[in-house]
Amino acid sequence: MKRSANPQPARCSLYLGVLLLACTLAPAHAAPTDAPLATEPAPAQPAPTAPTAATPVAEFPSRWSGPLHAGPQTLTVDLRVTSPTEATLSIIEQNLADAPLKAVQITDTQMSFRLLVPPMPAAAAADFALKISLDGRTAEGTMTQGGARLPITLKRLESGQAAAVLNRPQHPKAPFPYEATDVTFPNPDTGGTLAGTLTFPRADANTRGKLTAVVLISGSGPQDRDGTILGHKPFYVLADALTRAGIAVLRVDDPGVGASTNPYTSHGSKLPPTTDVFVTDALAAVAFLKEQPRIDPARIGLIGHSEGGVIAPMAAVRSKDVAFIVMLAGTGVNGREVLVSQLAALDRASKTPMQEAHQGAAFQAWLLELLASDLSDEQLKATLAKLAADGGTDTLRFNHPQRTALLDPTTISPWLRSFVKLDPALALRQVSVPVLVLQGGLDCQVVAEVNLPAITRALLQPRIGTPVPDVTVRLLPALNHLLQPAVSGAPDEYAAIETTIDPEALSTIVQWTVARAASIPPAPAAPGSPPARP
Repeated sequence: MKRSANPQPARCSLYLGVLLLACTLAPAHAAPTDAPLATEPAPAQPAPTAPTAATPVAEFPSRWSGPLHAGPQTLTVDLRVTSPTEATLSIIEQNLADAPLKAVQITDTQMSFRLLVPPMPAAAAADFALKISLDGRTAEGTMTQGGARLPITLKRLESGQAAAVLNRPQHPKAPFPYEATDVTFPNPDTGGTLAGTLTFPRADANTRGKLTAVVLISGSGPQDRDGTILGHKPFYVLADALTRAGIAVLRVDDPGVGASTNPYTSHGSKLPPTTDVFVTDALAAVAFLKEQPRIDPARIGLIGHSEGGVIAPMAAVRSKDVAFIVMLAGTGVNGREVLVSQLAALDRASKTPMQEAHQGAAFQAWLLELLASDLSDEQLKATLAKLAADGGTDTLRFNHPQRTALLDPTTISPWLRSFVKLDPALALRQVSVPVLVLQGGLDCQVVAEVNLPAITRALLQPRIGTPVPDVTVRLLPALNHLLQPAVSGAPDEYAAIETTIDPEALSTIVQWTVARAASIPPAPAAPGSPPARP
């Protein structure tokens, strides 16, 4: 339900669970430069020579697979070639599937192509140039992006040979002891239509009466209903566990993803895509659940991850129809503090040299101050463009990725400008329903030592006329932002970790939800209504 952000100095922010190819493959830091910024990257060099009559043409179609070494992270590339000028690329760790390639030139001795997929800006295009071995079985070369040259090796797969697959042991497998139905419902505030999957426990002696239900709310960046990231499907895993425990679960494609429409482009919505507006998507989901005959309207809760953990309390304050909330890796301080602590944690985890880390932090502080200012978008755009062209300010020089970031439209997006000023404590201090807060101690994106005390203080602050809510706070020391067991917590570990959600975290969420739901009195039956389905 959210946007991606690019507030970090030389790489995209990985804020709240989003990982774009252009962000991951960009160098962590680069030296400041006064070289002019290109609006379109140069093609990969050297360009392959055209086949001649004496050069046998490669066989088509063909499939190639192998590693791309992006710093500490290794990505698995799957290349499908259909003709000398047509091919697609998949990177399973980044949910990139069969992306059409540009500028494809493939012979029996060389191959080159360009990857540029939305929302990557043109300057972030990745250019590949590889030489094919004499036996035609191996291709070695480089991928060039944003000044970085990264090694890549592909091996040609034999007919019927499978490419590498990520092991995800928690991925739910059929047969399922519950019902799953695809649903759609409107958000009248934005004019959009949201699509998702509603899972119901099968009716039996243990599910008499109406059911407790929850809405799963994703973090920043466009995500599908399963919360798919780096081969993991955390919302699918969570929905499966909750439904097996007797809870109905609604998980939804974000606007513009999957089967959900994008009201911000297709319907001419006058509402900007900000966190505050995304709250209306959550409330539209609650309204939809209230209309379902098997759902108890008095026992509908929200479970939000990351930015979704900010949206859940905001929605609970706005609507009495929210009976409880679960905050997973949610924030407790304003967006500027979140991003500042995030960058420091990422630099520590990646062992960024001190001088480079200080320069990046200085750039970030300067940029966040501008984003939070009262400048109009047009004024801010003009200011950033001039400073990008100048290469910096009187006191701070920018490196090439930083200058590129200043020209990226997402840098001054409504979402990011509103996020840096968003204070979650304003809503948290008004929450009156039961709350479960889970935070990973190794989270580098929403740093626990910064956010968890702030969340706890705001929730437990005495209020006039409203009792302090039932609050359960759990810090899980060895978990990262995705609630996986981790070593450093750095995002480059996410794909390599086979566990999607730590079993202890998953059990805590399920048990707490079942227990709190059982403590809430069911809604009284409407006069003349039929008995609940047995």
